[in-house]
Amino acid sequence: MTAAFAATSLVYWKGLQGGFVYDDYSFIFGNPGIKVSSNSLSNWFAAAMSFPSGSHQGRWLGMLSFAANHYFTGMDPYAFKLTNLAIHLLNGLLVFLALRALFDFHQLQKPAFPRRAVFNSGLAAASLAALWLVLPINLTAVLYISQRLESLSNTFVFLGLWWYLRVR
Repeated sequence: MTAAFAATSLVYWKGLQGGFVYDDYSFIFGNPGIKVSSNSLSNWFAAAMSFPSGSHQGRWLGMLSFAANHYFTGMDPYAFKLTNLAIHLLNGLLVFLALRALFDFHQLQKPAFPRRAVFNSGLAAASLAALWLVLPINLTAVLYISQRLESLSNTFVFLGLWWYLRVR
């Protein structure tokens, strides 16, 4: 997975240099709610509820993450995109863990019989997770800062899948 993380970082590195685009302006740049400058509970609560449409729509974690980015790094889009890349890499790790658990579960369900080749669930899961990490459709989730909301929802989906397969 280390090689997959390195390759993914290399693929996205140039894009981290870009600025705010599209919805980033309403979610981040033009949103005073996420511009937390003092560490008070009321500021963080206001940031959590600062979804631009006026209703938070259950996206408080994403808005809190934008506020944390601003609190620690200011309005530098590079830092916001670097955080998105870190979330994407975490999701890649969760994809790997979920796939490995799925493959291991499948192997346990099969009756024992002699095979010519041994299936390596770790290698298969790592290969598929590496492909998922560099899949072009994930570009917007990393380089469009406001798409962090999507990436964070995927984090919890992958975490839930992995947990389910481990418990199963």
